[in-house]
Amino acid sequence: MIVIANCISLVIEHWQPVGIELAPRDVFTTRVLSMLLMVAFVLLHIESIKGDSDVMIAGVWPAVWLWGAVLTGGGFVGIRLKAAYWADSWNTIDCAAAVSIAVFIVIHFIGWSSEAEVGSGIVVALLFALRLLQTASLHPAVGPLILAVVRMFSDISMFLCLYLYILLVFAVVFTLLSSDEDHQYFGSFPKATLTLFYAGQGDFNEALTNAIESHDTLGAVLLFTYVILSSIILASTFAAIEETQAAQYQLLRIRVLNEYSTMPHHERLPPPFNLIGRCHKRDELHPSHVGVCVCAAVVVSEPLRYLASLISEQRREESALCCIAFWSMKALYVTVDALLVGVSFTPVAIYKALEDIQRTIRKGPYGMVLCLVLVILVMPLFLLYRYAQLESSFSSGFNETDSSTMARERREARDKIKDSIDKWIEAADHHDSSVPDVMAALKAEIQPALRDMQTQLAEVRTQQKQMEAYIKANIK
Repeated sequence: MIVIANCISLVIEHWQPVGIELAPRDVFTTRVLSMLLMVAFVLLHIESIKGDSDVMIAGVWPAVWLWGAVLTGGGFVGIRLKAAYWADSWNTIDCAAAVSIAVFIVIHFIGWSSEAEVGSGIVVALLFALRLLQTASLHPAVGPLILAVVRMFSDISMFLCLYLYILLVFAVVFTLLSSDEDHQYFGSFPKATLTLFYAGQGDFNEALTNAIESHDTLGAVLLFTYVILSSIILASTFAAIEETQAAQYQLLRIRVLNEYSTMPHHERLPPPFNLIGRCHKRDELHPSHVGVCVCAAVVVSEPLRYLASLISEQRREESALCCIAFWSMKALYVTVDALLVGVSFTPVAIYKALEDIQRTIRKGPYGMVLCLVLVILVMPLFLLYRYAQLESSFSSGFNETDSSTMARERREARDKIKDSIDKWIEAADHHDSSVPDVMAALKAEIQPALRDMQTQLAEVRTQQKQMEAYIKANIK
């Protein structure tokens, strides 16, 4: 059952809207690319500020990209999930990245100082580089290792009070026992604390040698005791994690599929991929259109789509103001998207049409050549017409009216599978989850079906016995 839950085809079959070739792997791949581009933009901008290289980049583009990451990242997700947003430890890094982005943009536009802008930019780059680990954790080779490290940090927080207590008590004792021979290690409370911290990391040779040479038996014994206690805490934590890291990895995969099923379309792809992904064909993408798509997606289109999704059909029926606001925002972002498609992809579409003309001339029929020429002349209008046809396929992702039978069946299948996965996660989502725990949660889902099968089998056996008795009676 776990393997079935991890299959990408499960999500594609039930939760992919018709007409959009978008899978969970695409979503997380674009997140990686967006984060890498974010880091590259920030580093290039820092290089241009410092003047250490000939690389120059316009200052507005990193700001636009950073704002796009805030709007489609932590901003939308935090508003949608509310308190549940903080249940995932990775979202804490997202929040810190969003705050650092805001600080970076404020420093950039008020012109505080180049040193402050460089420092804030470095913090942004580091946080996004750290955030890449969450996406890398989906890989089966490094995923369990990353989860083990993250879990160690989570578990060590429980032992933090005990660790600090041991550290401070031993630091006080060593400070009181210090003499002229070990003054450089334990002459003061801060020195003793720092020395013991290094000892916990394995660097205690000099302090131990000095204690032995000065015949400080008590100091040597205490130092050994401290190192052993701190090592036991870390070792026990790692052992507990190693036993459950496989189950935690499986739970992560289930959570990823569940997150994909509940994620709105405007959150699935970061800028600029969130608007470029609306192309009907993937080969219509061209690098020269990235700048225009970023501006439109960040400034107008995606924020308006999100605001429009907050106005449900019931509210539109009850309030005329909500209805006017909804259709006004819809008209605005649809117009912006339509103009964007017409302006950005007309050159590529014309180039492809010219290639089609050459192939048609070689193969025929020649009447198609005339049609292609006419299409080239009205290519912007043709793209707008195609966009109008495709817009209905995106409307279901924004809580708009979609009364078709196919959409209703798709939503029912999505809700049914999502509820099942939610129950699995709810039953297995606790601190000491392991493979038996996950199987127990799945068993709870299977047991009702097994009981029904056993009941039916018992009825069949009863009928069989009655039939045998009837046949024997008639034979006699």
